[in-house]
Amino acid sequence: MPKQKKTKGEVTREKLVAVAADLFQVRGFHAIGLNEICAAGELPKGSVYYHFPKGKEEIAVAVIEAAQREIAVQLEAAADAAKSIGEFMQLVAAGFGHNLTNSNFTKGCPITTINLEMASESEPIRLACAQAFEHWISICANRLEQEGMASPYPKAEFMFATIEGAMVLARAQKSTLPIERAATQLNSLFA
Repeated sequence: MPKQKKTKGEVTREKLVAVAADLFQVRGFHAIGLNEICAAGELPKGSVYYHFPKGKEEIAVAVIEAAQREIAVQLEAAADAAKSIGEFMQLVAAGFGHNLTNSNFTKGCPITTINLEMASESEPIRLACAQAFEHWISICANRLEQEGMASPYPKAEFMFATIEGAMVLARAQKSTLPIERAATQLNSLFA
């Protein structure tokens, strides 16, 4: 079946989400206003209110949901490509490290900044972040389970938390070494 062409509205909404995602990830939720999102995307302010009548919080939830899908695709690809748990961890770490270096260390996990800033202030944002992390951890747990690992979910949660923390260090150090070391240590723990 041929792919349907997106409507102008769908294209506009996706552009708004992509622009907001970039701005939120680099500068944070509170530092960005709707006018900046519109200016960066070269979009009229009315399009924001049309697609996101509840405002910036609704945009943030859409950003988190889009990031959830994007990272899930990357994690599933790593899970499918890896021949071992160690290789899976290396591929996941390399993917996040690649995202950091490509952004000159201005972007880590696409939802961490929003989560740290807004989870205590916005229940919809907190829930969206929790759901995204849960989805990603479940993908990792499924891969660990395929290797016959007992109690895969807590181990996948530990793995993901370790990589997330390593990304914070990597941004501060402007180096992927913390991520690489974290993957190596995880591999030695799970091997």
